[in-house]
Amino acid sequence: MAQEGTLSARIVLVTGGIGGIGRATVDALLSRGASVAYTYAEGKESPSEAMQQANVSAHPLR
Repeated sequence: MAQEGTLSARIVLVTGGIGGIGRATVDALLSRGASVAYTYAEGKESPSEAMQQANVSAHPLR
């Protein structure tokens, strides 16, 4: 993802945001200032645990 500009005035929804490419996308958007909501499928790691480990504020939607 290009690191140009800021997304501080944007709200972004990422589908599949708990692992792999989705998680990398969430991380990149948060680092550029976006407010992020993401969807996830139930799995081994809970979304809140994953985001707490990353020390970020994102909002999981199931």
